[in-house]
Amino acid sequence: MSMVAIKGMKMPENCIECLLFDDEYGDCNVMGETKADATEERAKNCPLVEIVTCKDCKHNSDNTCTIDCCGIADDYFCGIAERRE
Repeated sequence: MSMVAIKGMKMPENCIECLLFDDEYGDCNVMGETKADATEERAKNCPLVEIVTCKDCKHNSDNTCTIDCCGIADDYFCGIAERRE
């Protein structure tokens, strides 16, 4: 399985705000099912996950990672990244 990240895309709060939602037919273009959730939350089975990049990671201090990362660049990310408060 491949993963795809859309640079600069913010996590939508609900399906209606999502760029991957087909508002003409009310379908999610990722899940392939009708789920027009106009509530204040995303669908419970939404497959989108947030990716925290190094520039926003709490482990990155002055471009030096405090954990053993492979590289430090603003748009780099790893599986143990945590968003800085």
